[in-house]
Amino acid sequence: MQSKLKQNILTLIKQKDLSARKLERDAGLHKNYIANFLHDKSKNPGIESIIKIASVFGVSVDELIGRESSSKNYDLAIARKDIFFEVVSYLSKAYEARQNDGLKLENFFNAIYEVYMFSLKKDSFDKEFADWFVDSHS
Repeated sequence: MQSKLKQNILTLIKQKDLSARKLERDAGLHKNYIANFLHDKSKNPGIESIIKIASVFGVSVDELIGRESSSKNYDLAIARKDIFFEVVSYLSKAYEARQNDGLKLENFFNAIYEVYMFSLKKDSFDKEFADWFVDSHS
């Protein structure tokens, strides 16, 4: 994962015309965090850092770490209907409140998927993550 993550970060830095320092600032990371990772001076970044980096680039965590093709596969069984329907209900209201006229269906489905999968790991709906996700991907 590390080499694919590094490769993807380097590619996205070039595509977005960012410096490592600008990425660190935009992601709220410590100075030299990205540079140290890219030059093998630090261990793999934690999930919180990966989430922040993905957010700056506007990609999913899966895309950033290289676990996903360009189209997401939403064809999975819903293990926890209670969490799933809470996520859908909450995100529907959150996006409606923002009156985002340019909301794309793919972005809405991606939000449902990401928040649901994150909440599954916590075994309950994570409202803070949902709010963060909507705010950072709007």
